[in-house]
Amino acid sequence: MRQPKILTTIKTYDMNQFTADLIAGMTVAMVALPLSLAIAIASGADPSKGLVTAIVAGFVISALGG
Repeated sequence: MRQPKILTTIKTYDMNQFTADLIAGMTVAMVALPLSLAIAIASGADPSKGLVTAIVAGFVISALGG
């Protein structure tokens, strides 16, 4: 039976990896959120709709992604 990757890697996950993941997540957020606002404005939508779309898409991708 196949297991989710999180169950096989959590045993070796340490504070250094968590710090690297946290920095990577903050970097992605700094790029993705202003970009989502700009795309919403360019397409004629309200900037808040772009922000909500980016947040919802982030959760969906993290839930379904590998």
